[in-house]
Amino acid sequence: MNDHDRFVLVREILFRDWDPVDVNENRRLIDEYDNYVPAVTRLLEAGCSSEQLADYLSNIEKNCLESDFYRDRAHQAAHNLVEAWTRKFGAA
Repeated sequence: MNDHDRFVLVREILFRDWDPVDVNENRRLIDEYDNYVPAVTRLLEAGCSSEQLADYLSNIEKNCLESDFYRDRAHQAAHNLVEAWTRKFGAA
């Protein structure tokens, strides 16, 4: 799989499952979380756990988006990201 495939996988899961600003009902806003895709991809490539990834996403919510209402979404998205990544690209 190439970088584009990795980007699309992470982008889709962040948009669908994390979505801390509640925009995923509008597909035209699919790029809302693109700034976070490279860092999430690096964490996944390094073999992070779903808990580590959930902490990272929660920190973004608190420090960048000034929201901490969706910790459960961060956990679900992190779990789905690690699972999908491992299934498509194998373990780091």
